[in-house]
Amino acid sequence: MNFKRPVHVALASLMLLTSAATADLLTSERMQREISEAGDLQGEVIELQTKDGPFLAIHRPRQRGPARGGIVLLHDRLGNADSEEAIRPLRLGLAEAGWDTLSLQLAVEPRSAGAGQDTDGVSAARLDGGMAWLKARDIDRLVLLAQGDRAGMALQWAAARRTQDLRALILLSAPLASPPGDDLPDRLRASGLPVLDIYAERDYPPVIATAPGRSILGTDNPAYRQRVLADAPSGFFGAEQELIDSIRAWLSANVK
Repeated sequence: MNFKRPVHVALASLMLLTSAATADLLTSERMQREISEAGDLQGEVIELQTKDGPFLAIHRPRQRGPARGGIVLLHDRLGNADSEEAIRPLRLGLAEAGWDTLSLQLAVEPRSAGAGQDTDGVSAARLDGGMAWLKARDIDRLVLLAQGDRAGMALQWAAARRTQDLRALILLSAPLASPPGDDLPDRLRASGLPVLDIYAERDYPPVIATAPGRSILGTDNPAYRQRVLADAPSGFFGAEQELIDSIRAWLSANVK
C-alpha cells in the first residue's frame, strides 16, 4: 500500500505537466525525430545551437553547376523542414541549380499563444544560427525564403540585420496585408534588397486577398516583384517544377 501513493502522485503530476505547451514541445521533438530518421531525406541532418537549445536543420549541398550561394528556407507554422508542400521540392530543386539549401526546423506555435506571439524570437535566433552556419563554410551570398505566416518574421529579421551577406528575400504564399512595422518599407528600400513575392493563382484565400496590400512593399522599390503562378493550386502541388523554375530564373537575374 505504501508503494501505490507515490505512483498515483507521479501520474497526477505527469498529467499536469502535459499542458498545451508540453504537448507542443513533444510535437516539435517528434517532428525533429522523424526528420532525422527519414530514409529518403536526400540531405544531411545537422544540429545547430541557440541559447534556447539545439535544433535541427537539413543541408543539401549544391548538386551541379557553379556555386551560387546559400538559401535558408523557413517553413510555415503548420509545416516542417521537409514539408512536401513546397519546402522539400524547393530545397532539392534549388540545390540542383547550384545553391546550397539549408531548411530550418522552426519552433512550434504554442496553442495558447495569441496572434503574433509565437515563437518568433526563438525562430529568429534559429535563423541567425543557420545563416552563421553557412557563412562559416564560406557561403556568403545568402538568400532567405519564408513560407506562409513566417514571412512577417523574415521581413523583420532582414530589416533589422541589414547584412551585406543577405542578397535577396523570397516570400512564398505570404498572407501579409501590409508591412509589419511602419519603417519597414524604408529600411528594405535603403538596403536595396530584391524581394520576390510569389504565390499560386489558386492559393489560400488569405494569400490572394492580401496580395494588393503586399504590393505596397514595391511602391518605391524597383527590386520588388510580385508574381502569380497561373493555374497553380495552394501548396503548389503538381506545379512544383514551375515554382522551382520561376524562382531559379528570378535568382539568376537578381543575385549575381
